[in-house]
Amino acid sequence: WRPSLATGETYEIQYRLRHRSGEYRWVLGRALPARDDSGSIIRWMGTCTDIHAQKLSEDEWRKASQRKDEFLAMLAHELRNPLAPISTAAQLLKIQGGNQKRVEQASEIITRQVKHMTNLVDDLLDVSRVTRGLVQLEQEDLDLRAIINGAIEQARPLLELRHHELVLRIQSAQMYVRGDKTRLVQAIANLLNNAAKYTPQKGEIALC
Repeated sequence: WRPSLATGETYEIQYRLRHRSGEYRWVLGRALPARDDSGSIIRWMGTCTDIHAQKLSEDEWRKASQRKDEFLAMLAHELRNPLAPISTAAQLLKIQGGNQKRVEQASEIITRQVKHMTNLVDDLLDVSRVTRGLVQLEQEDLDLRAIINGAIEQARPLLELRHHELVLRIQSAQMYVRGDKTRLVQAIANLLNNAAKYTPQKGEIALC
């Protein structure tokens, strides 16, 4: 207000006023100087406009934009995980081209990881759900061992690169979990990759 008084520049500010209902609402205060013939300011004329709905919309837009940015950053990271086993399987195909069993194993790895990547790309193509906070987790009964094996398959290239020993301490009985297969594989694979990165080489990593 003081700079406007000193310079005659338009005064504009957003702030909150307490409404008669007791709710605090955002308002826009604006004031323009009225001048006499010599150009001197003789008074100020102003308005106070309720912009509460607009402010809430702007806040929601910022939150949606932040969710989208966080989602895209996460997805860019997650898309890297299946690339390692795919690359390893491709190398096996090149080296073990005459070994039918090896070829079948490599083919199965590539098929599983491409399917995993396809699910992630589907999420990427539907970013509109993220901006509206509508991403939903699938809910289905899953074999926990299949989830763990999928995560190990993604983390194995890094585990082997750093010469780690992976120890599985899991019950022999079949176990089920209800959840989203893609997300569960992501979560466990990330844990294993982080363990591989930050465990000194030739270490032991236990999955319990």
